[in-house]
Order: sequence, then structure tokens, then C-alpha cells
Amino acid sequence: MLESAGLILFLIIAGLFVAMVLVWLFKDGLIEVGPYEAVVVKNIWTGTARGLAAGMHQIIAGWEERLGTATLKNEPSDPPVVNVITKDAVEIGVDYIIHTQQVVDAVKAVTVIRYEDRGSLIQIRIRGYLQGEMKKYSAEDDLIEVVVIPPPKEGEKATERRRPNMAIISDIQGAIITLLVEVLDQWGIKVEIRIQNLILPSKLTEVAEEAATAQREGQRIKDKAEAAGVSPWLMAIGDVVADVAKLAGGGKK
Repeated sequence: MLESAGLILFLIIAGLFVAMVLVWLFKDGLIEVGPYEAVVVKNIWTGTARGLAAGMHQIIAGWEERLGTATLKNEPSDPPVVNVITKDAVEIGVDYIIHTQQVVDAVKAVTVIRYEDRGSLIQIRIRGYLQGEMKKYSAEDDLIEVVVIPPPKEGEKATERRRPNMAIISDIQGAIITLLVEVLDQWGIKVEIRIQNLILPSKLTEVAEEAATAQREGQRIKDKAEAAGVSPWLMAIGDVVADVAKLAGGGKK
């Protein structure tokens, strides 16, 4: 009789212990994943990671562990201007925005990189890509274009304005977007950028303005010489002599 009572008591205690262990395992293994999120867990024994979509999920504590949570929302940003060096050793600034930065593979985003540092890591990668592309172009020859602005009134002269070459900017932007496919493949994050502007040194724009002025003056002398039927060199010398004479005459009292 006593042996039977002792066996029953043992079974009750063992049952309670097993129940407590099961409650602990399931309580600690219950994971709620919010909308536009993904939770990444890893099998402790095999090292295999998997992503959990929105909803309630149950993992076995001690068998799997939670690695982290990734947002699936787009995270656009406006990074600081990046300074890069051109083929002719000129430092220029690249003003760009990240209009798409979105996790499409949470397992890669959490396991391959430190997920919390994704923003800075992506910007470092973009800066490297921009530097690589900018080395292909000369600041003075490729990155400046002349825009002719029509005169406001008939009979007035058109004006010219120097600005970054928009076609080159488009080419660079396309190349960067292509290179950013590597970020998607390696880190599971889709990234797209838009270059807003190239910030050129003031001295460079001044040199370009002087070159354009010299070109226009050369064309004027050439046209004048052709009309007069003489060599452009003789016409240029004549213009210089005339200018000197004007200065000399203006200096007399």
C-alpha cells in the first residue's frame, strides 16, 4: 500500500516537473512577428538560419535561438555629400539621395552583416562605387557642360551658363545602380540612388568660363578675317594693335 502511494506521488511530481519544463520551453519559444517585419532564428545545432514572417511562431528553446529582427519597410535617406577624385586629380562633391533601401532577404541582412549598421555600411559601399566611376572622367573635359540661355528680348545676346554635365551624371548614376546589385546579392538589401548634383570647385568653373570666352573670341576673329579675306593671325594682331592704340589714346590728357 505504501509502495503504491509512493509511486503515485512520484508520478505526480514527475508529471508536474515535465509540465513545467514544457511550459518554459513553449513560453520562451513563442515569437510574435509584427507587420512589415521579419525575425531571423538559427538552429543551434546545425547553424541553419531561417526567417519568420508576420504572425505568431513557436520555436523550441534550446534548439533554436533568435538572431534579430529586420524591418521590411523602405528606408530612404539623404546622406552627406561625398568627396571623390576625378581622373585629372580634381576633388568634387557628389550630392545624392538613397530613394530605395529595403530588405528583401532578412536572413542575409541579419547574418551576413551587422544589421544595425546597415545604413553606414551601404553608404561606405556607395562611396567606393562613386570613386571608382569618377576616376573614369576628367573634371574639366567631361563634367562641365555649357547651357545657352535664349535672350529675354529680340536683338539681345544669348547668355551661357556652366553646369555639371547631366548626361555624365546619368551615366554615373546608371553604373552605380548596376553595381548596387552586389549589395542585394550579398546582403539581401535592395538599394537605389539618385545623384542630385555634382559640386565643382569654383576655380574649375572659372577656368571653363575663360576657355569658353577665348573660344568665342577666336571664332569672332576667324569670321572677321574670312570676311576681310586675310589670315586670322593678321586679324588678331590688328585687333591687339587697335586695343593698344585705344589705351594709349585714352591715357592722353
